[in-house]
Amino acid sequence: MTSRRDIWSRRRTQLQSFTPKTDSLTAHTLWNGAGQIVPQIISIATIPIIIHHLGVDGYGVWALANTLIIFAVNLDGGVSSSAQRFFALHLSPHSKYAPRLALTLLIVATGFAGLIYVLGPLIATAILSIVHVPVALQPAAMIMFRNLGVLIALILLSNILTGYLRAAGRWRAITVSTTTANLGFLIGLLYTARDLTVLTVFALALLQLGVLNLMLTINSRQLLR
Repeated sequence: MTSRRDIWSRRRTQLQSFTPKTDSLTAHTLWNGAGQIVPQIISIATIPIIIHHLGVDGYGVWALANTLIIFAVNLDGGVSSSAQRFFALHLSPHSKYAPRLALTLLIVATGFAGLIYVLGPLIATAILSIVHVPVALQPAAMIMFRNLGVLIALILLSNILTGYLRAAGRWRAITVSTTTANLGFLIGLLYTARDLTVLTVFALALLQLGVLNLMLTINSRQLLR
């Protein structure tokens, strides 16, 4: 019978046999720092654009949606925070466990986001009954709040893929993916600025997360084999 010590020893051997794409600790640090800072700067740059074209009320609705998304993602049962740790344990060039782990995390995340989507109408009705939203914005706010589950699903998927890439030391891939997706959102705001609405911002956010997940998936293709 295989002991627990043998299992952990095998995991360490697998982890040591996996060579990250970038060998330089300095490069890892720089890419990781850029991945934290640059997307935040781009996100901050979008705020005055949204406020200018949607007004304070419109931005308030969008900010409320973001708050609800962050709250929901933090209630995912630890899927996002645990992804990197467990991928690191099972990571090796020929590991059969990483794809299974990815599938398990994906099922859990999809189930949770699906529950939020099903409860969307109730959530939207409850929010609009509690929070004062201008009458002109209520139809768009109702649609957006009812479909928050879609955004949550995309965020959870990106968190799982990011966890894998972090475990593999692919900091450059993460930084390039997040920066590209955020830049796409900013460019979309500028392009649609004259006709910008709350639902347009919501659609651009969906597109942003779609691009992010596509790029992360391409960089995680070893996991999906």
